[in-house]
Amino acid sequence: MRELLGLTQIDFAKLLQISQTLVSLWEKEEKKPDCYMLLWLAALYSIPAETLLLQFGYDVPIN
Repeated sequence: MRELLGLTQIDFAKLLQISQTLVSLWEKEEKKPDCYMLLWLAALYSIPAETLLLQFGYDVPIN
């Protein structure tokens, strides 16, 4: 998703104040962002948090 913003892993990590390694782990699906980071990402991309939860493989109850 960082590509939508035209950012490298390093630039994206700096924006989020996390390590580039963590960004890499997310992209390789070896790790998932925590709930606070998902909320930050949802705000950054102006999308519902549920969209990111589904993208990262979290179970989301459907009403």
